[in-house]
Parts: sequence; C-alpha cells; structure tokens
Amino acid sequence: MKTYLFLLSVLILNVSCESEGQSLEKVNIIAQGDCIIGNVEGLVMEFCIFDIEGNSRTVFNENENFIISLVLKNLSQETMVIDQNLIDANFFRVINVVDNEDFGTPYTAVWCQYSLAPRELQLEPGTSLTLNSPWVLDFEKEVFPTAPLCKSENNEFLNKGVYSTGFDTAFTIKKGERTIQLSGQSEISILLTIN
Repeated sequence: MKTYLFLLSVLILNVSCESEGQSLEKVNIIAQGDCIIGNVEGLVMEFCIFDIEGNSRTVFNENENFIISLVLKNLSQETMVIDQNLIDANFFRVINVVDNEDFGTPYTAVWCQYSLAPRELQLEPGTSLTLNSPWVLDFEKEVFPTAPLCKSENNEFLNKGVYSTGFDTAFTIKKGERTIQLSGQSEISILLTIN
C-alpha cells in the first residue's frame, strides 16, 4: 500500500512540475470584413485573402490570382516566440468544400534557407510579421511568398467552386518564462469562391 501511495505522490508531483510556467489558452475569434481575427495573450492574428492589388476579398474570377495572408501582431509588453508548429501540414491548405478535394498549399516548403538558427518566429513588443503566399507565382508583378514560406513549383489556377483555407490554432507561444499552448479548439478559416 505504501508503494502505491509513493507512486501516486510522485505522479502528482511530476504533473504539477510539468505544468509550472505553462498554460493552455483558447483563441478568441471574430470576423472583420473579409478577414478573420484571432486574439490570445496579446497576439493578434489577422487572416485574409487578398487580390494582387492588396484588397481583401473572398470572391475571385477563374484564372485570377490571390494571396493568402496571416499577419501576426504582438500587442503585449513582452517578446513572443512562436514555435514552428504554427506552420503545420494544413497551414494555408486549400480544400474544395463540395467534394473535399485537397489542392495543397500556396507554398512548397518552409524555412528553405539552410540555417542553424531555431525555426521559430520572434516578435518584439509592438511589432508584426506578415506571412504571405500567392496561389500562383507572378514573376512579372514580383508576387512571391514571404519567408519562412517558399515556393519552387507553381499551382494551377483554381476552377470554379467554393474552397476553404486556414490554419490550426494549436501552436505554442513563449512569453518570457511562460510557455502558452494554444488549445486548438478552433481553426481560423475563410471560404474562397472562384466564379
């Protein structure tokens, strides 16, 4: 019996030590115009789809290019480090909502430049970082993905239909000594219509 109590005490102590300095948070999400805004712990995430001229839209014509964009803003007083798990396999993935066909992502890889630096996004207080990726590369208009996203192969223009794109809110933020795990209870996504 003493052995079981000892093991139970060690388990409880171990769980409480692991959660010290960590928290699980849910992202507050609202629609604002054609964009979706997420907010948690002073991190604002503005997710939009833009035309090549920079206007947010969700309806495009066939053979019209678009840019999927996420702006991360640090409105807190502490430096934020966003773990690479933000950009997972479904980040900016485009799915046809009628037949669930997967059209892939508007980028082909992440962190394409060789570096020994950590693969994370750092935001100083009051700064922002924009992650943009066009569906089709446009060398003439110089429309390319922003780092750490990169693209070596072009996508074909989407056919007429309704598509969904977005990203999962299950990622990790470090603020000072705290590690904040976002719960991932919601996905930030936008419906995109091609006429």
